[in-house]
Amino acid sequence: MTALIRWARVLVCLMATGLVLVFGLLVRAIVRDWRLAGLATFAFAFSGGMQFHLRMLRSEMLAAGLVVIGLLFLLLAARRATNYRPLLMGAAAFLCVIGYENKVHVVFLIAALPIICLMFGTSESGSTEIWTTKPPNVYAFCATLFIAGIAAVLFVCAFLCSNSVTRPVVRWLICTPSFSGAPACTKQASSYGSGLGCSRSQLFGG
Repeated sequence: MTALIRWARVLVCLMATGLVLVFGLLVRAIVRDWRLAGLATFAFAFSGGMQFHLRMLRSEMLAAGLVVIGLLFLLLAARRATNYRPLLMGAAAFLCVIGYENKVHVVFLIAALPIICLMFGTSESGSTEIWTTKPPNVYAFCATLFIAGIAAVLFVCAFLCSNSVTRPVVRWLICTPSFSGAPACTKQASSYGSGLGCSRSQLFGG
């Protein structure tokens, strides 16, 4: 047990170090002043919350750290116009989802992120030419729409697999006569469910 706690402390220390380094790099990119970035990084690294959760070994530090990094990505996207703004927003959304999975209480902070970003817009944060001129904006829009469609399909599949109302429909769609026999049907349904994060018992109710 003592060895496990020691390994946990090492893991938490590595995570905290990574969060502080990424925080410093993103703040430096936002404010463009290494003195302010160094001061902000020092305050973040030696803050009471960081030190407390380094000692307590709880998941709050990971959840809050990911959401803070996501906020910095959004601020970076709001402060300057780049062709990669959708990628920054997608990375921020991904980090917020991972933080939400670790600790559901960060949902209130996530809900406040769009309002916070509104206060950081500048005259230099308008859309670049790739989003305003043709044909580049058509290609960018189609690529964004394609990625959003993939995300929507994955969300619908996960919802159908996890919802108790639609689970019988999924079971009926998988177990059709086109499959050869019940064992094959069960095996394929099990692999389908494992790919979506649900087990065979969730699909077949047993």
